This record gives sequence, C-alpha cells and structure tokens, in this order.
Amino acid sequence: MVESVSSLLFRLLLLMFSLAVIGEPLRFLLSRFSRFFKGLDILQVLVLNVYLGGLILYAIAMVPFGLFSSATMWIVLFFSVSFVIVELLIKRFRLPEKCDILRFAVVLAIFLVALWIQLIPISNLVFGSVHDTSLHSLFVQVLLENRQVPLLLQPYSAEGIVYPQGFHPIVAYAVCVSNSLIPSAVLHITALFSAMSVLGAYYLGKALSSRWGVGLSLAFVFAFVAVWPKHITWGSNAFVASIPLYFICLSFVPSLLKKKRELGVLEIVFIGILFGYLAAMHLQPYETLIASIVLWWLINIAVSKRKTLSQLKYMLPIILISMIPIAPFYYRGLIWHPYPYHNIGLPADIEFTIIHQDFPQALFNVVTWLWNNQSYYTVMNVLYLTLLILSTGLAIFKIRKNGLGSRVTRISLATLGGQLLVALLATVFPDVPFSAQPVLLYLSFYVLIGVFTVWVYQRFSSFLSKKIAKRDCAHHGKFSVIKDSKVLLTTLLVITLINGPFIFSSIARDPQMVLGAYSLFAVTSADDLDLMLWMKDNLPHNVTILVNKQECGLFIPSVSHHKVIFPFIFSHHSRSYKLLSILLEEGNLNATTCNLMKHFNITHIYVGSSATAHDMYKHKWNPQPFLQNPNFDLVKKVGNAYLFAVSYKYPEVAFQDDFEYDSPDETGWEFYIYPEREGTSFGEATISSNHTYHGNKSLLITAKRDKEWYNVYSVYKNVHLWDTSNVTLSFYLNATSGFNNDLDHSAVIVADTSGQRAITLSTLYAHISSEYIELPDSQGFFEFNLSEIWYQKHNSTLPTDFSIRLKNFDADGIENIVFFDYI
Repeated sequence: MVESVSSLLFRLLLLMFSLAVIGEPLRFLLSRFSRFFKGLDILQVLVLNVYLGGLILYAIAMVPFGLFSSATMWIVLFFSVSFVIVELLIKRFRLPEKCDILRFAVVLAIFLVALWIQLIPISNLVFGSVHDTSLHSLFVQVLLENRQVPLLLQPYSAEGIVYPQGFHPIVAYAVCVSNSLIPSAVLHITALFSAMSVLGAYYLGKALSSRWGVGLSLAFVFAFVAVWPKHITWGSNAFVASIPLYFICLSFVPSLLKKKRELGVLEIVFIGILFGYLAAMHLQPYETLIASIVLWWLINIAVSKRKTLSQLKYMLPIILISMIPIAPFYYRGLIWHPYPYHNIGLPADIEFTIIHQDFPQALFNVVTWLWNNQSYYTVMNVLYLTLLILSTGLAIFKIRKNGLGSRVTRISLATLGGQLLVALLATVFPDVPFSAQPVLLYLSFYVLIGVFTVWVYQRFSSFLSKKIAKRDCAHHGKFSVIKDSKVLLTTLLVITLINGPFIFSSIARDPQMVLGAYSLFAVTSADDLDLMLWMKDNLPHNVTILVNKQECGLFIPSVSHHKVIFPFIFSHHSRSYKLLSILLEEGNLNATTCNLMKHFNITHIYVGSSATAHDMYKHKWNPQPFLQNPNFDLVKKVGNAYLFAVSYKYPEVAFQDDFEYDSPDETGWEFYIYPEREGTSFGEATISSNHTYHGNKSLLITAKRDKEWYNVYSVYKNVHLWDTSNVTLSFYLNATSGFNNDLDHSAVIVADTSGQRAITLSTLYAHISSEYIELPDSQGFFEFNLSEIWYQKHNSTLPTDFSIRLKNFDADGIENIVFFDYI
C-alpha cells in the first residue's frame, strides 16, 4: 500500500535494528573465539548483525519442525533484546571518541540519504515487479503457511522448491512482527538492503584498510556515484539483499590467502557457514566470491609457489562447509535431476530453450550491457567511463605496492576476474546455474572508484599542505589550525566538484528515473489490491484462477491465498498456458480456449488494471470479451480490475448482454451523442426494471429534441469475434413510447471499426441507404443472420472487430423511450 516516505523510513530502520538485535548474541559468541569479529566499530557491528540475525531466522526456517511462526519470532526477539540489555549493563558501554562519533555520523547520514532516495519512488507504488517480487512473495507465503521451508510450493503448485531460501525468512519475520502484506514487505525490504550496500561497502573498506577514509569513501561512492544496485527495479530482490553480505564475505578473503595467517577451527567453520548463507541468499555473488578466491590463489601460485599450496588447508574446508547451509537444495537438485528440467511437478508440455553462447559472445553481451546501463544520459556515460578508466588504471599501477588500499584494489580486481570466470563456466555448463551478472562487475568498479577518490584526496591535500607550509614558514608558522581547515575544506570542495554531476543526478534525478523504471513492471494499482483483498474474504479457497503473467494477478497467492495458473515459476513455460494466454490477448474465446481452461480446471479469471511494458504492453488482457460472453460471469469489479467466474454454459454464444447490473458503463457500453446535438437536446441511457425479456432488468434509452429539428442518443460497445462465418444477432426491443412522428425511430447498428460500412436494423424503413433493414415491428424479439446480411450488403465477410450501437432518434420533441434486452 502507498505510504509516506517518513513512515517507511521509520519502519525499515526499526526492522533493521531488530534484526541486528537478533544477531547480536551470535556475534558476541563468535567474538569470543574469532579475531575477525573483534575490533569492529559500531556500524560494522550493525550491518554484520543484520545478517547474523537473518542467518538465525534461516536456520529456524530450514529445520523440519514447523517452528517458524509469529510466536517464535516474538520469543526470539524478546530473548535477543534481553541479552543486549544485559550485555550493555555488564560491559558499561562507553561512547566512542569525538572524531569517531563524527565519522560514524557522516557514514550514517550518507546511509540515511541513500535510503531516503530509495524510498521516494517506492512510496508511490502498491507492490513491486509482478515477476520477481511475486515469486519471492510466493516463497514467503508457503514458508509462513508451512511454518518452515517446504519441499513443494503446495497448495499453489506441485513444483519443488530448488531456489535457495536465505532471503525469505527475513521477509517472513517482518510480516510476522508488523502484520504487513507480503508483497509490500518484499518491496520495502529490498529497498532497505539496497541502501545497506552503503554500509556493506563501508564494512569492506574499514576491514581491509587501516585508514578510515577508505570505508567512508566507499560509502560515499555507493550512495551518490553508483547506479547499481539502486536502479535494480525489475525485481532480483534476493540478489539485492545479498550485496552487503557479499561485501562482508569479501573482507575475509585476504586473510584466508595470507601466507602467515593461522585460522582456528571455529573460524573456518563460521566463515564457511557465512559463505554458505551468502549462497542461500543468492548464488551469483557466492559463485563470484568462490571464483575470486580461486583466481587469487592461482595468481599466488604463479607469483610464488612456496607456501601457496598450504593455503588450501583453509580454502577447501571453507568451500566445503559453505555448502552446508544450502545442502537441502543441493540434495533436491540431485534427486530431481532425472526429471524433465530437473524438477518435479512441472506440466508435461513445458517448452523452454536454453540459449547456448560461446565465451566471446557472452563477454560481448556483458560489455554491451555495462556500457548501455551506466546512466540514462550520454554525458554521464562518458563521465562514468572516464572514472572507471582512471580508477582501474590506478589500481593496476599500484597493485604491486603496499600503499593505500592495496588489499581493497586486489579484491576488486580479483572479483572482476572472478565474474569473468563465472561467465566462462556459464558457456561451458549451460545447464548449471552459472551466469554472468554484470551488476557484480559494476560493484567492483565502484570499489575502485572509491579507492581512486581517496588517492585524489590524499594527493591533493598533500600538495596543498606543502604549498601552505612554505607560505607559513615566511610567517613564522602561525595559524596551523586554520591551515589544516583550509586544506581539508579545499580538498573536500575539489572532491565534491569531481563527483558533482553524480551527486546531482543521484539526488535530483534518480527518484524520478527509478520510479519510471519501476513503473515498467510494478503495475499493481490500488484497485487491484482492493479486489484481491475482497477475494481473500469472499472467495472459497478451492478455486483456481487464471492470471496473465504480465499482470498483477501473480500476487494473488500471497495476498488472497488462492491458487493461480501460473505463478511466475517454471510452470508458466507450459505450451498450453502460452497458447491460452495468446488466445486471451487476442480476445479469442473459442472452443480451443474453453478446452484449455477445462484442462487447467479454471474456475475464475483475473484481469488486472494494467500490464507490464513487455513487448510494448501488447500482452494486456481486454476485459470486454469476458464482459460480453455468457460463459463468464462478472463476480467483482473494482475500478479497472475484474474478476470473472467461468461457467462453460453456452460455448456457442460469443456475446450476450441482459443488462443485469446497475449502470451500462460497468460492462463497457459507452455513451454517444452527436457533437452537433450536444447542448440542444436531452437523452440518457440507464438500467430499468421495465419491459424486460430475460432476467429482471433492461436497458432504457431516452431521447428528446429541444432546439434543433432532431436528437439522436445512443450507446455502443466494441465486439471481437474469432469466427464470423455464421454469426446470428438476436435482441429484444420495445420502442412504443413517444414514437409519434414518422421520423422517430430506434435502431440497432452494426458497423466496422472505421465506421465506413454498417448495417442498420431499424423500426423505420429509410431509403437513405441500402444498409437499412426495417424491423417487422416496434416491439418483440428479433433474430438475424448477421453474416449473410453483411455479405449481401457489402459483398464481404463480416469483420471480426465491429461495434454494436443502440440508437434512439427523436424528431418531434416528444420524448422517445426505448427498451433493449437480451442482446
């Protein structure tokens, strides 16, 4: 639901701190046994604890005892809060030094600004991407229903769950403690973790450099210079959430490959588990992490063979232990590997083509993606490219020296190579989940830009200090404080000017650009949400709802808790489902459509208010064919969102309207009055209970001439038929009230979309056109073979798209009243 930015900010910060509190007991325990978790500052502890809390929630969700519930979450939170209170009382928490407080405040302010920028666009959204966000919402839904990560997606699908579930317990926890809607929680938490990449980058810089400026610079770059992950709007929720943890895991790599570093057994075990939790969050950062470690180790072998093999005693156990957190999914992948597409519960007619690319083509695609997605503006693209070249050049130049940020630059270059190695593996093993993720390459480049920024700062401040020192010597060295302030302010001004375009773009342009990018796939409206909530309370749970994979109906399982065909899972590659979707896009409700619906046991159809921009919005389902077809009963309409029940009553009837509703515009009838008659006459179209033929209601149209010599009032509806070879039109008409003049008449007009060709079935025989056919009476039920008449009048087949217009014509100034029913 749409929410203010300040309210979202407060709730997400509260969630972040509660996760950190849950993770604190584990961090406290680890700090007793590992040097990696000692000496961390308060911001490093904060971001680390968030993931330790997530790890605890993941463990609770994975044990097959059904422990994951609201009660369990509150118990865990209560215990953690109590532990933190006792810890603070025992340790007698002391405030950091003033200079450290200032640094923490600056980094925290940068993080809050980054989070605020993230929240501005999503505060205008109901839910996120109908694809990825609906998928992750479904995973959270089955987790909460089963109180653990289940084997299958039942009751929503028979598919097995092979996707690692590290992200979803965090969302489920948020839903339990805040009672928010699952899709909203997925969207908002993704924005939180996207902004937390600032804190993750700070953690990496602070851990790998003795200078605090590296961490601060990386935080600044990821807040104001980096485009990614801020602009990931198509979903990839779990991937975004894994990025800060990816930075934390990277901070351990140099120590693992350090020649003289000895690691304890507990350190090896926990680092392996943390790496495994990264894999549970998302496989791509994990693959890049492991590939980077292997690549770094191979480079060490090439440079110095001595003692390099001894590093395997840490690498291999850690890599093996990292497989434990995702072992259940490895196991499922193994036992289900013999099945088609390596999963159970899939439709028998799955069609999916794996695209094989050679390494040069894959590399070219990555490079092209990198260039096209640096920025929306060419000038910014050039600026980014310049920064990337300078930063990478500096890193390569200084890679053999032990100067500023050498471990950070080594990590960045290693991850660049690691991701290219993953791209190579993806071409060799296309069936295995290896894939090049260009966003990870960007992350490495951004780290290099951060190091480059620190280098510029140091060089420029050193240059200024020397200049001012020479001048001060002539003035007996006075005003050293003023001198230092001038150097600092001037240097910061230069850094700000260098990054000025990026800062301006990030603050002034990004919220609008990100919202525009979101709108391509985040198409859920308030009407859709209201309808889904109505379905939750009013529909039985055993229904099966057909949804469009380009519309927001994919959120129905996680909002209304009903089964849909199909969620955004592998089953939607079913050939039958694809054919059914195409038929509905074209408005073809023919026998094939009916049989396919019966094949899937469809009881209802959901038509969303809008569709994604995929293929230029062409996949939107039009509600009109359902509204005009007697095999589909309108159950509920909210705004432009529709829910239909499928009855399969009259498969031979393509259009039927008996006006059993409150207003003609509810089912697509549009009012029409000739422009030249507007303001000179009276008329209306309403639903009446008089002169009915089928049911309890009919359509009443009135017309009355005022100033001019005639008045025409009519309503019309566009009709689509898939087969017009033998179309019969029947309707009830009562035009007996007010038709006193020879020119007064009522008519049913069938016209093509251009309006150039038509047939007029009228109570008045007119010699104006050969298209007129006189009705035998002004009252009664009439039936015509429309296909034959059209061919006789126009020497062509009846078009598949045409309009039906119901007309009332008054010429004498006495109000005409006509009733239509059962068309």
